[in-house]
Amino acid sequence: MTAVVSCGSSDNTAKVADTDATAANMDLEERASRDSAVKHMPVTTVEFDALTHDFGTVKEGEQLKHTYTFKNTGTTPYLISNVHTPCGCTEPVYSKKPVMPGETGTIEVHFNTQGKTGKNTDRPVTIYGNTEKEIVVTFNAEVIKK
Repeated sequence: MTAVVSCGSSDNTAKVADTDATAANMDLEERASRDSAVKHMPVTTVEFDALTHDFGTVKEGEQLKHTYTFKNTGTTPYLISNVHTPCGCTEPVYSKKPVMPGETGTIEVHFNTQGKTGKNTDRPVTIYGNTEKEIVVTFNAEVIKK
């Protein structure tokens, strides 16, 4: 992965308002619980329809959205414990429920292009779950001034 552009926020693993400590604690507890559950689950395999997406050339300020689709090709349920993006300009949305063998699931990624002019190449979205190792999907966008 190259050319990761920062938006000033170092982590977007949780969608939590800074002012809401209760929500933040609940999110951390939920994530810890999911991480623990995944560690005790048998490893499975998943296949994504595509590991990268190109939004093409877009105007600054556009809110972009793409859905990555995957299939659980293993023999045990697939549970996503966490999806990490490098900054707050990219927000992942995914199901907290296990994807059963043979079924499909999705991870929707929202990208806010405000302040992101230029080439945004290979922006990583790292997916953690009960697979042998994390899965990284990426997207590209050329953002031009309005």
